[in-house]
Amino acid sequence: MKRSREDSNPSSSSVKAAKRSKSVQACTSCRKHKTRCEVLDTTSTAIRCHRCKTLDIPCSYEEMDRSILIQNASKTQSQAGTMTPAAQQERGQDVFDKWALGIEPNPPPPPIIDSKLQASPPPVLPPAPTLRRHLAKPHDIWTFLRVQYDELDWTAPLEAIQFITKHPANESAFTPSSVSSIPNDRIENILTNAQINDLLLIFSKHYEPWLNFTLMKGTDSPLLDLVCCTIAARHLDDNTRVTVAHRLHTLTQDNSAKLIFQSRRSESLEAIQCLLILSLWTPLSSASGDFGDGRLLIASAISMAMNLRLNEAPSKTLALLNSQRAGETVNESHLLEMMNKSRLWISLSNAESLLCIGSGREALSKRDSDYIQLFGLCENLPTDKIGGRDTRLRFLADIYEYTEKGFAIKFVSDAEQDVIDWYRANETIRKEFSQIHRLVLPLGVVAQAEKFHFQIILVILHSCRLLSLYNTMVAARMYFYRHPHLKDSANWFSAVRPYNDNVLLVYAKECLALAECTLVHFLQTDVLLVGTCPDHVFLMVSFAASFLVGVKFMLVEGIHRLLPGSSNTLLSMCIGHLRRAAYSPDHPANQSANVLSIFVSLWENKDTVIKQYRELVNPNTPSSSSKQSLGTDDHSGSFTTQSQSMPHLHSSSGSVSGDQAAFQNQVDFSWLNDPSFWNGILDTPM
Repeated sequence: MKRSREDSNPSSSSVKAAKRSKSVQACTSCRKHKTRCEVLDTTSTAIRCHRCKTLDIPCSYEEMDRSILIQNASKTQSQAGTMTPAAQQERGQDVFDKWALGIEPNPPPPPIIDSKLQASPPPVLPPAPTLRRHLAKPHDIWTFLRVQYDELDWTAPLEAIQFITKHPANESAFTPSSVSSIPNDRIENILTNAQINDLLLIFSKHYEPWLNFTLMKGTDSPLLDLVCCTIAARHLDDNTRVTVAHRLHTLTQDNSAKLIFQSRRSESLEAIQCLLILSLWTPLSSASGDFGDGRLLIASAISMAMNLRLNEAPSKTLALLNSQRAGETVNESHLLEMMNKSRLWISLSNAESLLCIGSGREALSKRDSDYIQLFGLCENLPTDKIGGRDTRLRFLADIYEYTEKGFAIKFVSDAEQDVIDWYRANETIRKEFSQIHRLVLPLGVVAQAEKFHFQIILVILHSCRLLSLYNTMVAARMYFYRHPHLKDSANWFSAVRPYNDNVLLVYAKECLALAECTLVHFLQTDVLLVGTCPDHVFLMVSFAASFLVGVKFMLVEGIHRLLPGSSNTLLSMCIGHLRRAAYSPDHPANQSANVLSIFVSLWENKDTVIKQYRELVNPNTPSSSSKQSLGTDDHSGSFTTQSQSMPHLHSSSGSVSGDQAAFQNQVDFSWLNDPSFWNGILDTPM
């Protein structure tokens, strides 16, 4: 039916042309499975379509001439930018079908093709995946990472951190060896019955509480048992794990691929729960590399859930509860079933929000107000096992709701009324965060069960507040950066003064405090349980640490002062906490510790890092690059012009375009050396 509708619609042809040029067929695998095929990344050494890359399977595009694919991607980009309104409308109608296929949860902007990126990649670090800039980047707190990771997009900070985690600059390039799947392999062929039961018990005790509902299993749930055992295999001893982990990983990967690309035939509560679990915890196996994009997995799960109308479960459950309160007879088993489905839907929506926040993507699932009534607040919040999980579902939904609202606030203009509206919207979000912080804070102490999971909510809460406020700062910064003709563009941080209040200075101080709070609350958690956290939590911890190190670098660069406090000790203790929490070298906690170690090492060698960066952005004047160090008293400022500091922005011919150069030369970064800004950060009371 879908295909006939497209054929009968004249606008569909323009949509198809925008998806893929007719000169390049879909790859062999996508043609075989009749799925959407597109190339999103043309910067890799071996180009693969998005589906094959996600599933880590061979792609026929690898054998093609890469210049044809790159040319086709460029043509696709230009066509997509000139779609007619009718074609755009048709594209919008087609979003759900793309989403249901699980190809990608939210189509990203097409990559900008740069001639420099088409060359052979460096031997150590592959090109960063996010090239969304349309203008040169301003100098920011991530300068200390520019030498190793110049192309990262810090408007999507958690995605940038994830890239650093997967590709640490101090490690050699490594291509994981793939493990061939064994035909008709089964979990019973890999593990003994005793091992299966032990792993299912481990999952139920340590991982199920993160889902905040009890898994819905039938009498026979082989796929769900496989997924639970694969995740719980993190706890196996080293010898056993080496023996079984690769086969469990491969078997789980094969089955999850079938769930995604044959979703219409796989829709079931068991399949939805499997994809939810795999989106939060990646199976660990050094032989198989990345398992896949968690956002793709959760989007597929939500698509299935919506097809099964799980999104309607909260409203139906509320109707049953209202009928029961009115004295009507309600089937208790049906009410319990609908309540469990409601918990599953809210858990799915929360997981998607967690995975999309800070990634530049928008969650497709939407929570309506029914969850607020379903999991209402009362004088004594329930903190027993079942009631506590409902409480966490509610608070996590609130946290993600406020964070998404914060990210949706736009800095429209510097006009007085627009600034006031922007300020009021941000203050509303800050108040909502403060209210939920008061409610969550005691629960890690007073809870009757699963106290650790309430404690981690505080880590997530502070991280989300940091991300939301960071996004607010970036939005204001980029507005003035894109409008250099404004008289206050250079001193943007003091130009935004609603009610004559220097709010950006207040927000900057709060960001610094939130970064430290995130690390402090993380250190207060039980190290024996930290390793069970969803993988994304470790990205949040890494981001807080990177923000803290970035501020330390900017203070040294701006006013030649060290950040007072306990930041160095915090960072060092976090590394140790993560190392002890990891169950194996490839565990996300250990990978996060590796990232933090890189940050700390860069800080310990700050003079060298600053010198290397200045040589990178201004190679023609080496003498000036070594002019300043922490011990000098020269406050004259040493930052190069923006046209010098952005060597990665080139036209297709490899030279800076005239418009870009003219724009870049208009930007004044003297604010970086303005003592009033940095002294305000340090000296004004919080």
